[in-house]
Amino acid sequence: MTRSPKNPQLGIHDAVTFYDRDILQFIQTEASHGLDHAQKTADLTYAIAEEPEYAGKLDIDDLIALRHAALLHDIGYNAAKPYWSGMQEEHPMESAFVALEVLQNLDYYKDKPKQLGTVLWLIYNHDNTNYTFPAFWLFEETLLERNAPHTSVPRLIPGTVRGLPEKIQNILAENTIPHLKNINDKYIDLLQILQEADSRLGDAQRTLNFCRKRGVPIFKKDTKFTPSLGISSLWWQKSAAANIILALNRGLLDAHTKTGQHIARSMYHEGFNFIYRLYEEELKKSEQGEHFVTTSFAKLRDEDIDKIFRRDRINRWWNEGFATWTFIESARDLQGTVYDIEKLMGEKITDAVPNLIPLDTLIKYRSTFPSIPYDPNKEALFYEVREAIIEHYAIDILTQISGVLNIQVNEVDPYFSHDIVFHTIRPPTIGVPSLQESSNVDKYKSLLIHDEWIHLAQDAGLDWIQVVFAKKNFYSNTYTKQKQERLFVRG
Repeated sequence: MTRSPKNPQLGIHDAVTFYDRDILQFIQTEASHGLDHAQKTADLTYAIAEEPEYAGKLDIDDLIALRHAALLHDIGYNAAKPYWSGMQEEHPMESAFVALEVLQNLDYYKDKPKQLGTVLWLIYNHDNTNYTFPAFWLFEETLLERNAPHTSVPRLIPGTVRGLPEKIQNILAENTIPHLKNINDKYIDLLQILQEADSRLGDAQRTLNFCRKRGVPIFKKDTKFTPSLGISSLWWQKSAAANIILALNRGLLDAHTKTGQHIARSMYHEGFNFIYRLYEEELKKSEQGEHFVTTSFAKLRDEDIDKIFRRDRINRWWNEGFATWTFIESARDLQGTVYDIEKLMGEKITDAVPNLIPLDTLIKYRSTFPSIPYDPNKEALFYEVREAIIEHYAIDILTQISGVLNIQVNEVDPYFSHDIVFHTIRPPTIGVPSLQESSNVDKYKSLLIHDEWIHLAQDAGLDWIQVVFAKKNFYSNTYTKQKQERLFVRG
């Protein structure tokens, strides 16, 4: 690894790719995170750097740093350990360690040690967007000091970047370690390019292939509660369908160029069609006489996607500069949600199914018990919370979440002080004594909890709303295939 580009007249592309051969020999050929993905990501960084948003802002050293970060950003998967989390969030740190071993002997980095720090910083931060999403941990907290099953905690506030791990900082000289000075720092440009390149490759088919390799079910069948065929909760590793949706969400959040936004929107809509086809195929495979209640799910509307794309640089990366910022402190899947509702109601729930139902039907037949006073001020706050979660997570709490969310909102009073206010948002819950004995109208009359979701959904112009159907007595599910509600709402 002592080669160096001897011809100063090399073209930019040839100079940028000069060390590819020395680096690629360390990358294993593997379907999801191997040689092919590394090369495609690296090539995309070069293409994105030529987009109007970045053209003329980057020099050749920037392009080389981007390429090498792209080639090595996932190499840590080669060192995966059995105790890694379900999200594999350990791989960026491991990738940075391996990249240090690979690159530190290259002549290029002997002359430019600061560039080495840049590459490692980019690798370490490349997957930050994924770690703002809800994550269903597959391991007990005794192994990795994580939360217990049925609870998830995002690792980062949206927009957060991390400094290099202490182990790497101890190896590099202080003046070679990247330090962000402001949101216009070139480091942000480089990170945005790498993130957009990586997320553009997270299409539905590739995500499905990765899930199959790791044994993640395509759709989730819940056996503890009413048997259901659907995406289950929108957590990582709950189903391939959920993983695909989260990968599509990441594509929206990491689309920093106009071209990238057009691609991300197309991938989002195509990805939902892909999942819908998978769902139809899965139904055909089901045994005759086996009945399912489907877990419904609605994709974001185009106007909501526009909200994501309209975020400016400050909104993406400097959340502390805003009067109000919101993030999900913790979230619970359906089983954890049932436990939360049981505590609230003081009654045991033996069965629960989340589903998407028409909002006008719920409004028409909802009951007023228990009475929850309508609070316009709280309504306005929740509207802001919903908007913030769409912008920072690409998730609509009203149509895409069937679990309890604990939200932190930083409320700033310009004259006095600012407070971090905690809010619990629960999905509407409908009490069902027995689905086989109740008509749809009867079901919708027994709303137990709504937390202003109904008013909020109306204000947002939504046609559907996610609810949880809960009951006390187990029953034999009599839903037929013809009566099933669709998994998605189109349009």
